[in-house]
Amino acid sequence: MRRPRHVNGRPALSGPGGFARYHHEVTARLVERDGATVVAPPARGAGPFARLVGARWWEQRSLVAATADGVLLSTANNGPIRHPCHAVIVHDLLPYTPPHTVSPTYARFQRAYLPRLCRSAAAVITVSDHVAGELVASFDLDPGTITVAPPGVGAPFRPDPNVDAVASRRTARARFGIGDHQVLVTALVSSIPRKRSAEVLHVLRTVAASRPEVAVVVAGHDGPRRVFGRHAVRPVAPDVPDLGPIADDALHELLVAADVFVALPEAEGFGLPQVEALVCGAAVVGAPVPSLTEWAMRPAGAGGVATATAVQLVADGDGAVAAAGYAVSACFGSIQRTSLTPWSELPVAGSITKLAKPTRSFPPFAIRGARQVEHPEP
Repeated sequence: MRRPRHVNGRPALSGPGGFARYHHEVTARLVERDGATVVAPPARGAGPFARLVGARWWEQRSLVAATADGVLLSTANNGPIRHPCHAVIVHDLLPYTPPHTVSPTYARFQRAYLPRLCRSAAAVITVSDHVAGELVASFDLDPGTITVAPPGVGAPFRPDPNVDAVASRRTARARFGIGDHQVLVTALVSSIPRKRSAEVLHVLRTVAASRPEVAVVVAGHDGPRRVFGRHAVRPVAPDVPDLGPIADDALHELLVAADVFVALPEAEGFGLPQVEALVCGAAVVGAPVPSLTEWAMRPAGAGGVATATAVQLVADGDGAVAAAGYAVSACFGSIQRTSLTPWSELPVAGSITKLAKPTRSFPPFAIRGARQVEHPEP
């Protein structure tokens, strides 16, 4: 008899961003395809800290009691430590990166919590070979319990074959006041230190100052202070229009309108916005994160993007300025851009297949199209 499938609903309480988009997409797929049940913490009227502590307590006690009869999937570096059949999706190991990546308090908590979470899980799913290697090296996990499944692109970023892409692009560009012979360079900025938003703004300002045909605009939200520290401040530039926090539909429209997308994070477990920009047709000038190095640079038939200027990897802001200038030259005057391989064909943690009895020696979850990670060479 098939055991019930459950999804941990706590990540839905987090703010906007890639984690939230990933959680909602995975949850919708599992509910639709496998009849999974979303188990969410009760609404609380207290302040943010009380909600956080209450949700974590709920996750370790009430969630276990409510889902012990079946399989539980937690989608965002979270979940109960004691559950008979739990699969956890780990996106990154940022608490193990330099101290300025996250706040010291959050880093201490995660360094105590995350190893126990992963070692107690029946299966660990992660988004890149890079993070899988870190899990094996840092937590001494059995590679056989780790499944690598890169995030696919969720709604509304997936291409719609029933929509005229050129007309959609013209409409989006008109909304932002961008003419057919202008080049729009955009980026996401936030208070999250590892995103290096100040450097990104410098790149956009430099390119715009040297190229009269270039228009620039940014958007984005602030990261939670409990994670990144009270003193994390989102940078601004008076000569770069900032749309601030925007909904996913508006972000999709911005990426459809854009010619070049700039992202220079110090570290990422994957890097979903870079992939979303590629799917929407923008060239990406970015730091070498797994979404670009492991997937986007692959040949088109292997799920990558096979164009000469679609992805340009850079190490710092100076390299980004030169690469963005080159990308602007390649895009100038082109309303019909090079067709990119759609990422909608990549797996989005879609379907829980056959389920084994709870045990750490065999992963109870499998994701269609995913592959097992091999133990890295010493």
